[in-house]
Amino acid sequence: TIATEEVLTHASIGIATAIDTVCDGQELLQNADLALYTAKSSGKSRWELFEPAMYAAVQRRHRLKADLYHAVESVEFELVYQPIVRVSTCSVVAAEALLRWRHPTRGTVLPDDFISLVEETGLITQVGAWVLRSACEEARDWPAGEGGAPVAVSVNVAVRQLREPDYVESVRTVLQETGLEPARLILEVTEADIIYDTEPIIECLDALRKLGVRIALDDFGTGHSSLSRLRDFPVDLLKIDRSFTASLCGPTQSIGFAHSVFNFGVGLSLTVIAEGVETEECLRELNDLGCELAQGYLFGQPLAPLAMRRLLEHNVAVPTAAVPAGALPVGATMSRAR
Repeated sequence: TIATEEVLTHASIGIATAIDTVCDGQELLQNADLALYTAKSSGKSRWELFEPAMYAAVQRRHRLKADLYHAVESVEFELVYQPIVRVSTCSVVAAEALLRWRHPTRGTVLPDDFISLVEETGLITQVGAWVLRSACEEARDWPAGEGGAPVAVSVNVAVRQLREPDYVESVRTVLQETGLEPARLILEVTEADIIYDTEPIIECLDALRKLGVRIALDDFGTGHSSLSRLRDFPVDLLKIDRSFTASLCGPTQSIGFAHSVFNFGVGLSLTVIAEGVETEECLRELNDLGCELAQGYLFGQPLAPLAMRRLLEHNVAVPTAAVPAGALPVGATMSRAR
């Protein structure tokens, strides 16, 4: 307690011993510090015991960080798209743009292996701007979806971008220069990233919605946000984390909890998107729940731009067997996306 305020503290601990190796005091402290770094990078509020392999991991990370600067300069990135479908008809209504790094020697590097570095180095502004413009340019020319409805593109946004004073204006500029209708752009923000320092974030999201852009709250259910605060966030779509989607086919207790999470989104009059749909059984459960949209490997792997365009041209989505009874529209072509 400091004065009248209670301050909560957390600790990350790195441990090293000289029992199994011969080292001096300086090396022992370096080993402990390396273990501490590993504890922090693994989620904080935990402890790690030093292992020699940690040196190699840190060296790889430093090399990857150096390569990242060259990747930004040379534009070694590309986008792939994962379809988002309407549960009742399995027609494609949107697609999420996913970033890939085509490393010249390592091959494809997935976001989990480098996004934290992009944010740590401050390169998120440049990379995020490239992703937004590239996704808007690609989506602008997508064929219309079911009933002639335009297909939207969803782009992930880091909190650091939302805190930039000119971010809203940069989005406006991209929309104007690419010619993409604002309503066809969905910006995804992760629940866990916006539970602190919320006022500036809310102001930014409000301004983006005034442009006509839609806002999605991603990974809902994993961010430990206050449900009362959720009402304050100007969002249009709620993306339910894949862990809850998987629970729909789990034990009875898990199913009941998952139902509550989905019903919560519906109760707030938000469009609910179920992430991580991988089985036809899960799709049927979502249809029974009244969940509007779904995304996952059942509808195919993330697609290269040309493959995504072809998918929309042929109205390809999921196997006919996966479509709820009576939901298949007349004349629709249904087969697993590749």
